[in-house]
Amino acid sequence: MIRPIAAVLALVLAAGAAQANDGRTQLIRSVEQELDHYVQGVDASQLSTQQLAAIRSIMYSSRSESSKRGLIRSAVGGNNSLRSLLFN
Repeated sequence: MIRPIAAVLALVLAAGAAQANDGRTQLIRSVEQELDHYVQGVDASQLSTQQLAAIRSIMYSSRSESSKRGLIRSAVGGNNSLRSLLFN
């Protein structure tokens, strides 16, 4: 009796993981279409899901283009962020 339940549970978990991966893939595609407009040389697939979500939210906000650019650079981090300029 335990084995059929374990098999069903494994299938449900695998389906959930596949859907989560599809969502991340769609988020990457959505962000990478316009990312070069704001930050040069950043590979969207290397960003975390949280970074991608923040960037997408910023891109479609009603802020000015310069404000969007600064916020996206901050979300990307590394050499593109204000922290990098201030503390390195």
